[in-house]
Amino acid sequence: MWSAQMIGRTWFMPNAGNRQFIWFDALQTLSLGKDFLMKNRFRYHLALNIYDRIDPDFIRWDAQFTFNKPWRVVPYISLETWFRTEGFNEIQRTRYIAGFNAKLTDRLGLSAQYWRQQEYRGSLLNDVNIWVVNLGYKL
Repeated sequence: MWSAQMIGRTWFMPNAGNRQFIWFDALQTLSLGKDFLMKNRFRYHLALNIYDRIDPDFIRWDAQFTFNKPWRVVPYISLETWFRTEGFNEIQRTRYIAGFNAKLTDRLGLSAQYWRQQEYRGSLLNDVNIWVVNLGYKL
């Protein structure tokens, strides 16, 4: 199954100048037998250059493996690569993700992720650890 979406995000950064992005996504879900799913997200990451700040553009691919079960808590692992465009034409970031989605009620959900992110800039390797927690409510 394929789907598409477009997302805009603005980062309000009082001391560093705001940043703005538009993401164009193509999403694919593949069944790997009756118990597992592979979810692919192909994203064109367009950075709008505002306030004299130049942000790079990327083509991103996120491959996620998860269970195809009606559990209230569903774990997953994921690998996302960031291919920088604009003449650089190289992978500049890799993100390893482990997380879960939890259905708390019919309308309330919780997700938590751990990211180990490696950035490659020439011969320099920057390794960052990030926790992401989201609480969502469906209207």
